[in-house]
Amino acid sequence: MASYSHGNQIRASGFDVFFDGSPLQIGLSFATGSEILLDLMPTTTEEVIPAGFDPIVFRMENKSKVITYATLLIVGLVAFAAYQITIQRNKAESAALYAQATKPEDFKRVLQKFPHSLAAGNAQLMLAGALRSDKKQDEALAALREFTTQFPDHPLAAVGALGIATSLDQQGKIDEAFDAYQQVAVKHPASYAAPLALMAQANILTAKGKTDEARRIYENITSQYPESLFSQQAIQSGRLLHK
Repeated sequence: MASYSHGNQIRASGFDVFFDGSPLQIGLSFATGSEILLDLMPTTTEEVIPAGFDPIVFRMENKSKVITYATLLIVGLVAFAAYQITIQRNKAESAALYAQATKPEDFKRVLQKFPHSLAAGNAQLMLAGALRSDKKQDEALAALREFTTQFPDHPLAAVGALGIATSLDQQGKIDEAFDAYQQVAVKHPASYAAPLALMAQANILTAKGKTDEARRIYENITSQYPESLFSQQAIQSGRLLHK
């Protein structure tokens, strides 16, 4: 960009820079005729205190607000602490009641008194097991389905889902059982129940003569669950299908 100086003006391509005589101001004059004056004097900011402001009065006026907020905070903390104590007490009571349960009526009592507790989930599973032992297959299946609905995040959720599949399998409802096993593998892929459910699916397919599909599932078990107890069984079952 071409430029030259003349007196108190510097001309450059497209605009001029000039000084108005003050060492703290410069201007930009553009070819369009417009000018911009830049003030180089630094500005200072000062805290402006309104006339008649009294910090003591201000503190007294806000003191009640501070006390109110502090009171609300204390009340909230006390309520939270009481809530936590209640939860721990309920956990202890529900665990004690569950530990004493041995019959279906006992498990139902835990469910009625502590319906949303971990012990209630355990009791629901035990109730299903007791009903199955009494040959009440339909009631046991209903109890397992209730468990999976009411306690989807229970640590033994995979057990409940697998119980549904095996109950259907035992009742001869093969297609429903196959779908239930599939749900176990999809919803609980990291659980120990997943490879077992896949093995059951492969066995059902083998019984139906769908050996290619069964072989693929056996291969999935060995690749996805190489450390599983069912991995070696899947390898052996897959080899039998090649013969």
